[in-house]
Amino acid sequence: MDDLYQQLLHQLKTTVEGLLASQVTNVWHVYGGLNRLHNVVSKIFKNGCKTFGQEGEPDCWVFIQGLSWLQPSLAASPTFVSESGGRDKAATWIYKSLESHTLS
Repeated sequence: MDDLYQQLLHQLKTTVEGLLASQVTNVWHVYGGLNRLHNVVSKIFKNGCKTFGQEGEPDCWVFIQGLSWLQPSLAASPTFVSESGGRDKAATWIYKSLESHTLS
């Protein structure tokens, strides 16, 4: 289990280092940085998730809602996700939070 944690954190570290090394101001769109970072952060969220959806996939949405309720400053309002009507609300929330630099 510790190896998996280290692997996930190493993947996050190398992704961020790769984006920062490019020294481009708009890495979100130029190098697909937002999508790359979203994939890594989603894996980290899903790894620690204890709730599972109907398909047996980890469902982090309950955690995100709870975090928003307990400490609103740590989890930007998930209300914009409800309006999007997407199937994976947690993935949408992570993506939008990364995009707006509000993921704490």
